[in-house]
Amino acid sequence: MAISATRVTVTTTETLLVTPSGRTKVSFFVSTGTMFVGATGVTSSTGFQVADKHEFELSDGDALYGITASGTAAVQVITTN
Repeated sequence: MAISATRVTVTTTETLLVTPSGRTKVSFFVSTGTMFVGATGVTSSTGFQVADKHEFELSDGDALYGITASGTAAVQVITTN
């Protein structure tokens, strides 16, 4: 099992969070702010709100993006596959 972790600052501009290789479990820990996640083109109106922590399971090539409605969100992204 491969594990990787990264820190990302998400802003009001769409930000790539992860593009998995193979089936991947993705955990988000938002330490400040609130972000919205979704596919490319995500907005704060169309995205799934993540304010604390959340896990997703993604398939190969399912890129996940984040955006904020205002300000920034400090996010830790941990992936396992």
